[in-house]
Amino acid sequence: MSYPLDKRIVNGDPNNPWNLAAAYQVFENEDSSSSNLFILQKPDENTNMFTNFGTSFFATCLLLTAMKDNDDSYLIMKAEYLAKIELFYLLPHQRRWKSWFPEVMYYHASVDKTRKMIKEMIENDKWHINEFPELKQNLLNKFNINKPNK
Repeated sequence: MSYPLDKRIVNGDPNNPWNLAAAYQVFENEDSSSSNLFILQKPDENTNMFTNFGTSFFATCLLLTAMKDNDDSYLIMKAEYLAKIELFYLLPHQRRWKSWFPEVMYYHASVDKTRKMIKEMIENDKWHINEFPELKQNLLNKFNINKPNK
């Protein structure tokens, strides 16, 4: 069935282009000091992820874990939230699913940036060799960095 593009036809046909396009509403600012108009997209199950439990859980996980910057605080926060979700919101048999919660989380970093960061941590006395000593010594060896004095 073909639909005219100059006249809006709303029906239950999933292939109707008028049903596929986003619907917007125009509102007038009720503040008497200005008469600006603003446009909002009409909320529906495609725009509001909190309409059912599955998508609201997904939206919450995105909110808590899907930030774009990659500094240390982000990685620590992500690990903490994943641990909380695993501990408080999953059943015991779900917590054992390795596809959801692997034993180790990998992070890829540039060799040059990592070497620079380690040197800065050593210079600023933030490289505490007594915390994870084997891991830190392996990093120092792999990056050819002299062992810190402390």
